[in-house]
Amino acid sequence: MPFSEINIKIVDRTEMRPQYQDGFDYWKDKSGVLQVRIAKFENPDFAFYWALHEVMEAWRCFRDGVSLESIEKWDAANIADEDPGALPGSPYRKQHLQSMTVQHLLCEQDGYVYEEYMDAEPLPLRSADAGVTAS
Repeated sequence: MPFSEINIKIVDRTEMRPQYQDGFDYWKDKSGVLQVRIAKFENPDFAFYWALHEVMEAWRCFRDGVSLESIEKWDAANIADEDPGALPGSPYRKQHLQSMTVQHLLCEQDGYVYEEYMDAEPLPLRSADAGVTAS
């Protein structure tokens, strides 16, 4: 089993690891729990869709042998890109795009325009100097 439990929290962006304050993050903690953090959105459905995306992506990556270290290294090297997981050469491109497909389907079924969902920004940071670290 890739992880023993899944813990999802919708939080203020200041409560996220600094390199992922764009709104989406996951990691496996020392106890084997998949920790997922999603920033708050004005529309709570959008946070829910992103949480599902992160869980699906994490599951597929762990299952397919894509290490979290390789994901974080790729993301750090491509931090200027809006969507590093979708870039050719990304170690988790397949898993990322599969998760995006599910998000697209949910948006359609719930009556949202996918492009508007993708353009939605998480709520602003409360403070520019806050952040958390993975445990």
